[in-house]
Amino acid sequence: DAFNNVNRVFANMRYDESTAAMEADLKDAIDFYKKIADVYKGEKKKDAKIKYAALYNLANIYYFIDNFEKAKGYAQQAIENDEYKSGSSAGKLLLKEITHAENLVKINGVESRHIKLEQ
Repeated sequence: DAFNNVNRVFANMRYDESTAAMEADLKDAIDFYKKIADVYKGEKKKDAKIKYAALYNLANIYYFIDNFEKAKGYAQQAIENDEYKSGSSAGKLLLKEITHAENLVKINGVESRHIKLEQ
């Protein structure tokens, strides 16, 4: 299932290896969460929670593989679908983390947080 697939891929993630192949390994999980986000319109409270969780999971997946643009897009969608509209929602906190990580990557002139260190 999607959750176990994501856990398996992330358990094998290394700080010094590219995340390029991971997106392919996560394709089934990404497709699953996208489908859930599309199916559940969020008109009922239960549906809104499921849609929020799917969008939040997509944002997290893309965040961990350093695809910050997609991560920010899904985090923003999660925020917009947050039924509680709370200022401290997990989606808002995640968006801050994504933006911070993206800024650090840019400041340090690297393409990813996953880099091979020179010895």
